[in-house]
Amino acid sequence: MIALALKFGLVLAIFAGSLGGTLATAADSLPDSAVYPIKLAMEQAQLRLNDDPAELAEKHLALAKERSQEMLQLAAKGEVPDEALLTRMQTHLRTAYQLAAQTDDAQMVGLLAQAQTMTQSSGQELAAAQEMAQERSRERVQERLEEASGVMNQWQHEAAAGLEDP
Repeated sequence: MIALALKFGLVLAIFAGSLGGTLATAADSLPDSAVYPIKLAMEQAQLRLNDDPAELAEKHLALAKERSQEMLQLAAKGEVPDEALLTRMQTHLRTAYQLAAQTDDAQMVGLLAQAQTMTQSSGQELAAAQEMAQERSRERVQERLEEASGVMNQWQHEAAAGLEDP
């Protein structure tokens, strides 16, 4: 009986170790990775564990930034970021703004200021990567980065408008 319990414990430990390694790998994965869906599932689980609009808005802003960084990493590898990645980034931004609107005025102003800063810096990074892709004659990469930069600029203007007239 003890031998069976030890074998079960060993199998369980190996499984837990493998799962932990997979989750750690998934956390840094890109959309071209087989474990990327695990990363997205972990993010969704984290979002579902929170019901505070301000915290959720911050998390969605962070995830939008993460999607932007993934686009940059793919572009640096010469790969075209897919439409789904751009859509996920836009969805996180839209959700962050909707959640910010559910907070009190002080929190909303803080969240919009944070959003404005993030979208401005991400927009600049995407525009710089777009120029680099143009120099390397990577037209499809350039087009997708141009779209993403435009999205960031649009949301930056939305944040500025919200700050001017909450």
